[in-house]
Amino acid sequence: MALYEEAFDGKPGYIMLYGQSDEMAKKYPELTDKIFHAEMEIGDGCLYFNDLLPEVKRTPGNNVDVHINFYFISQLEHAFNVLKKEGKVKQELSDTFWGARYGAVIDKFGNSWSLNYQYPKKD
Repeated sequence: MALYEEAFDGKPGYIMLYGQSDEMAKKYPELTDKIFHAEMEIGDGCLYFNDLLPEVKRTPGNNVDVHINFYFISQLEHAFNVLKKEGKVKQELSDTFWGARYGAVIDKFGNSWSLNYQYPKKD
């Protein structure tokens, strides 16, 4: 979560590990130190995280693509630069035909991010 706190200027919130729930600790003893539920405040919103259960097949990089639209171009550039460290750039930041600045990256954990700043519409 530290990577995402840095990328999105997030503030850590509530975190519960599998081992902190008697029911989950019994059912998944191998996950006692893994995240059952975590929250991170980002601006006026919140991201939620959890570690996957052992029976869930994970396919890094293409299992999910998180799209974020930023209110400020500086936030977009900051997040992109943090997420690309030790990661892989799918598309460099550039201006697009849909009137935005956009970039895509797979972070060092294999999570795919599409980052967008929509330029104000011209009258």
